[in-house]
Amino acid sequence: MASKSCFPYFRAEPIIVQCIGHRTTASSVDFSIKDGQICKGAQRIVHLSVVANNEKTYMVPWNSPEAPFQEGLTYVIKNYTTSCKYGQDRLFISAKSTIFRTAPLDLAESVTNAALQILHPPSIHLTGGEHDLYTRGGYLTLKGTIKNLQVPRMAMVQSSEVPILDFVLQCGQNTFDVSLWRDTALEELQLNSEVTVTHLKAVVRRDGSRKLNSSAYTRIEIADQGQTAKNIKVIGLHESDEELTLLLEDFSELKASAKLFELSGDELISQLPFIAEVTEQLGKVIEIKRLIFNEV
Repeated sequence: MASKSCFPYFRAEPIIVQCIGHRTTASSVDFSIKDGQICKGAQRIVHLSVVANNEKTYMVPWNSPEAPFQEGLTYVIKNYTTSCKYGQDRLFISAKSTIFRTAPLDLAESVTNAALQILHPPSIHLTGGEHDLYTRGGYLTLKGTIKNLQVPRMAMVQSSEVPILDFVLQCGQNTFDVSLWRDTALEELQLNSEVTVTHLKAVVRRDGSRKLNSSAYTRIEIADQGQTAKNIKVIGLHESDEELTLLLEDFSELKASAKLFELSGDELISQLPFIAEVTEQLGKVIEIKRLIFNEV
C-alpha cells in the first residue's frame, strides 16, 4: 500500500491502480511584445493521467510519446515516487519504474467520479443573479454580452510578465468585472459579442471590490451572431492603425479594416458623403460589396 507521507518526494511500495483518464494541455511559457502586439512564446505541452484505487487518487505527469497507461485498465507500479507538495497527490514514474498489467480493480463509483472531476473540474452554470455568486466557491460559468472591452495589457506575476484582458460581462441586469489571464487573454473577442465563459473563479479583494478571474480550465464559447447585409451612408471617417471608423448619418459608428477598401483614407474622405453596400457583424464591417459616390 502506498505511504501517506507528504514529504516533497517519497519512494513508495508497489501499488495497484486503475487508469481513469488522460488530459493534455498546451500553454505559453512566456510572452513578448512585438510591434505593439503581445505575442506568445514557446509552448509547454503537459500530459497528465489520473489513476486511482479505493484509497487514493493520483495525477501522473508524463512526457513520453505515448501514455504509460490505457484508460480503464489496471496496473501494478513499482519503483515510483509520490508527492503532495502542491496540494494534489502526484505519482512520478521514471526509467527505473516498472509497470505491469493486472486483473481489473473494482473501484467504487464515488472514486471514479472524484477522479474524473480532477481531470475535468465541474463549473456551475449561473445566471448572474445569484446572491451567493462570490461566496459559493468552486468554478463558475456565465453567459452574457461583452461590454467595456479593454486591450490586453502585461502585468508582472511572480518573476515574469503575462497578458491580462479586462472586460465587463453583462448577464441580464447584472454586470461583472472579468479578467482573462495568460493565453486566454489573447482570445479574439469583440465588443457586444455574446459569450459563455467557463471555469471562472470569484475573488473578493480586501477593499471589498469583486472580480471574476479566468483559470487554467477556462474556455470561451462565442455565440454565432450572424451577418447583416446593409446599405450605409458614411458622413465621416477616422483612420488609425490600419483601421477605419466610419461615422454614419445617424452618428453611429462602424469599424472596418482599411484593407477592405481599394482607396486610401484620404481618398475616401475626399468623396464624403458616400453610400457603401456592406456586410456587418458585431459592429464591424467584414465585407464591402460596392461603394457609391456622387449619388448621395
